[in-house]
Amino acid sequence: MSDRARVLCIGAAHWDRIARASQPVDRGADLPGSVRSRPGGVALNVATALVRRGVPCGLCAALGADAEGAALLAWLRTAGVDTTATIQVEGAVTGTYLAIEDDLGELVAAVASNALVETAANTLLDRLATCADVSEVFVEANLPEQALAAIARLSSQRRWTMVANAVSPAKADRLRVLLDAQCRPTVIMNMAEASALLGCPARRVEDAASALMEAGAGAALITDGARAAALALDGNRRDRSAATRFVGFGDGGR
Repeated sequence: MSDRARVLCIGAAHWDRIARASQPVDRGADLPGSVRSRPGGVALNVATALVRRGVPCGLCAALGADAEGAALLAWLRTAGVDTTATIQVEGAVTGTYLAIEDDLGELVAAVASNALVETAANTLLDRLATCADVSEVFVEANLPEQALAAIARLSSQRRWTMVANAVSPAKADRLRVLLDAQCRPTVIMNMAEASALLGCPARRVEDAASALMEAGAGAALITDGARAAALALDGNRRDRSAATRFVGFGDGGR
């Protein structure tokens, strides 16, 4: 194993289907264009990005015991991701994220079908408990609150550094259980997600980062589109290291 931290990413893994129209899109339009498939999911995206950076990384995720799940598992192994903690669930369908883009690449609409990340959460927790050689865990708000709380308890017992991504404003509040658990995670989110978690609009990235530190984060990385981001840190060297490692993952993808 490398002398760098061994990271385990826990959460969503599925196939992205991206349809891009060749001209402007109106409601009800039937247009020519292109459709492509690629591996997706916040935890999967972060795991593969870390591996590309040379960080040994594993993925704890649930796939269906179907052809698409087998193909995704093979792709992950080829990409260099440790899949020891990834499970395939009999009778389940591997998740899909379906997006439609206009001719400029702007998102028109999207539907995520990835219930496995919630329904198989207990099985993932059982697998997680057997994982060794882990020093950092990355979690994301596609996971249900009870699973996040259980991971926080295990993280405290194992002295893991925890990093959490809010995924979307609709799911950001799930990370509240991590702040309340006093495990002092490094939290990564954008301004809309920070506002949803804090329960009030954040005017500046610096204000949002400071408020999340006061709420119980060990470090907070807040992005605001193409504008400058803010990174707030306490004096803990482990938190500083984790926050630096995950810079660039403020919008990890669904």
